[in-house]
Amino acid sequence: MQVSACLVTRGDVDMTVILNSLPFDDVVVWDNSVREDLKCYGRFAAVAEAKHDIIYTQDDDLMVPIPALLRAWDDDRGILANKPVGEEWLFLGCGSLFNKSLVAPSFDRYLEAYAHEAGTDELHKTADVVFAYQNPYRSVWLGYLDFPWQTADNRMYKDHDHYGSRSRTRDKTLCLTV
Repeated sequence: MQVSACLVTRGDVDMTVILNSLPFDDVVVWDNSVREDLKCYGRFAAVAEAKHDIIYTQDDDLMVPIPALLRAWDDDRGILANKPVGEEWLFLGCGSLFNKSLVAPSFDRYLEAYAHEAGTDELHKTADVVFAYQNPYRSVWLGYLDFPWQTADNRMYKDHDHYGSRSRTRDKTLCLTV
């Protein structure tokens, strides 16, 4: 299976171990410290540079059992995410696979409905929510290993109103006609 890895980072962590763990011939890293700072949306901006139709993504603060995730992939109609099945939120950061053809329509629908939010910080921070809540989503729990910086004070999940922002974006996304 040909897969492109599309990763996003703030540029403040050592990505060497993650990059060395990737079994893919195409890796695109959106480094917010050297490119436009798109926050989480950077992973989707990276998809535009991907060579293959199947996309793998993960956050920059953990190690994922990628071979197990690849074995669990059974089609390309939706998202396969490594996360606990009972977890409240749909997200991609702990290792996910999806077809890149899902990306543009998801954001086009959202931006058509909420055009006034194009390019906003909140949309950039909650892009995973916009994407995950508009596509078929299946989770499989394979676990992961946190890097020490996962609990650093500058991690996005520690931002003031992080979950409020995610909730607002989820509610707006669920109102869209898919």
